[in-house]
Amino acid sequence: MNKKILILSLVGILCIASGYIIYQHIQETSYEKVKIQTDRDSYTPIMSSTVGIGLVPIYISERDPETVKFHWRTNYGHFVSWESQEYKVIMLGIDVINNGEKIYWSYSEMSEK
Repeated sequence: MNKKILILSLVGILCIASGYIIYQHIQETSYEKVKIQTDRDSYTPIMSSTVGIGLVPIYISERDPETVKFHWRTNYGHFVSWESQEYKVIMLGIDVINNGEKIYWSYSEMSEK
């Protein structure tokens, strides 16, 4: 009898704990409207003044900014980060998650054919 009560208690605790974990995960993930500010209207790879079109998310919320993540995805081209003072360009790929810092969309005519 004690063994059955112990097993049922453990199963009950596991169910409650897993429900709490799922609830916490749902609370942490939400989709909200975001506007994207660009630093130019057009871009071509032959432009030497920039590495792409700069993108910054404009998002107003009461949430702690450190808890917000932005998911960037493109079907054409790719994303890069650019430290203009150091002339350092870092290829980020087509699927990027960041904290809202400026990201650049770019493409290479050679790689997109």
